[in-house]
This record gives sequence, structure tokens and C-alpha cells, in this order.
Amino acid sequence: MSRQEILSRTDPPFLWVILDEAVLRRPVGGVEVMRDQVARLVRVADSPRVVLQVLPFTAGAHAGMSGPMALFTLPDETRLVYAEGFGDGQIIGRPEEVANCRVALDLLRACALSPDDSIRMIADLLGECDERRGPVA
Repeated sequence: MSRQEILSRTDPPFLWVILDEAVLRRPVGGVEVMRDQVARLVRVADSPRVVLQVLPFTAGAHAGMSGPMALFTLPDETRLVYAEGFGDGQIIGRPEEVANCRVALDLLRACALSPDDSIRMIADLLGECDERRGPVA
């Protein structure tokens, strides 16, 4: 996908992603597709400009339950949040609302597995995909 190319350009952005464990465990597209997606996550997380964390089921209720959000810091240091809802999304720019979203993201980071533990979990899932698919050639 062309949008993934941004991570391999000369000066890629810094990307910090917190994935809910459900995203990794819910089979979408079949075992082959899931295996490829999980393998891609492991490769991307190897970059020094990418931090990947998994928010495990054991975290219970958490600050991100209202839906996905993305925090952007623009070149002029302006911070914006893109928050998704059912069927739509919104850009949040009011500083006090952005600050509230940053606190929610900090709480999510605190509840998520460490980057190393997250990669181990994802690698284990990759092994599970291989087991369901059969012997890897």
C-alpha cells in the first residue's frame, strides 16, 4: 500500500502505535491475510522510528474505549487529534481538548505491554497463524 511507503522514506515520521489485542486476534480475511499483516507489524516495529505496543485484554476498561484516535504534531508544533467514531471522524484542535486526548494516550501507554513484550506477543501470534496454516515451506 502506498500509505505504508511513508515509513521507508528518507526522513520518516516518528510513529507510536497502541493496538488493542482484539485487533490482532480477530481473524479478518483468513489465516494467510492475518499472518501477512502480523508479520508486517513485526518488520515495521524493527524501525527505530516506530514504537509498537499492544493493549492486552487484561487491561480491562481503558481510556481508549470511546474509539480510535491519532495525535499529530505538525512541523510548526501544532498538535491535533483525529478521533474516529462510528461512520465518521473529527479533527480536534482546541488546546484543552487535545490535552485531554494526550492524557488518555498516556494512560493507554501505561496500561499497554512494553514494546519488547508487545513484539513477543505479536511473534507468538505469528506462530499461531503458521500452526493453523500448516507447515511453512
